[in-house]
Amino acid sequence: MNPFSLVDYKIYRLGEGLPAPDPAKAYEYILAGNGVYKRATNAHLTALIRIADADVAGLGILPRYDLALTHGRIHGDILNAVARDARYAAGNGKEQMYHFRYSRKSLAMYLARPDQEATAARIEYQVGGTGDDIVCDLHSHGYMHAFWSDTDNADETAFRLYAVIGNFRRGIPEIRMRVGMYGDFCPVPATEFFTHTGPFRDLSGEAR
Repeated sequence: MNPFSLVDYKIYRLGEGLPAPDPAKAYEYILAGNGVYKRATNAHLTALIRIADADVAGLGILPRYDLALTHGRIHGDILNAVARDARYAAGNGKEQMYHFRYSRKSLAMYLARPDQEATAARIEYQVGGTGDDIVCDLHSHGYMHAFWSDTDNADETAFRLYAVIGNFRRGIPEIRMRVGMYGDFCPVPATEFFTHTGPFRDLSGEAR
């Protein structure tokens, strides 16, 4: 199959509104007056992210990103449990991986820690199932700061939310969040997915 058969290309013309997505496509590129955008949708989220700046006369202007969660946000109190577990793992010289998954049986989101082998710099884990119920990957960087490593950028190739936490040695632990869309990324505030950031300081950058 030609991989580009799953990709669509559209133009956001001034005064015409944003064209509806084609459900047969995995994602699409949209040329707007202020840049090139990428848009995708699945059972859990719909996202539009700017992947390149541009100044194109005569086309409509879009926000830096737009994100809609099908199942709503997760209560931020769950981050307290994540912080405790990740801090304990950091004390043992390990990073840690967590998944926020959506159960079609209970119609609710839940936190899972997959089977994994972890060191202070790498996590090998079993996804469990097809992985299409994963809404957000969250992994820890132990005592290091919360940042996106080259390994993270290479590994995080699905369409979902991604988060990284760190700085568990001292002070206030940190969190960063971004939308990942088949190899392209856009930082978003952690409160796009959580009702609040619990014990974490959000380093995700500019809010919408």
